[in-house]
Amino acid sequence: MEKRYHINYNTGIGNFTMKASLEEITKEVAIYLGFTQQGVTVTDNNNNIVAVLPWISIPATDEDIITADYGDFGFYGAWEIYE
Repeated sequence: MEKRYHINYNTGIGNFTMKASLEEITKEVAIYLGFTQQGVTVTDNNNNIVAVLPWISIPATDEDIITADYGDFGFYGAWEIYE
């Protein structure tokens, strides 16, 4: 079932709300990622955090799950899903 989610890039701009599955949301978020050094949070209609895409401020290793890599500056790790 599709729900409405609010995506917050935690930068003050670029946030949006989308009606889709959480899987579709995570794919859409990846399209708009940039080097912001901020994690991304996804909340539901009740403002509950349902997913987080963490920013990690160190270079990724071979063992890390990488959503987006910015070399020596850091990377977005694996999605943390709470729903």
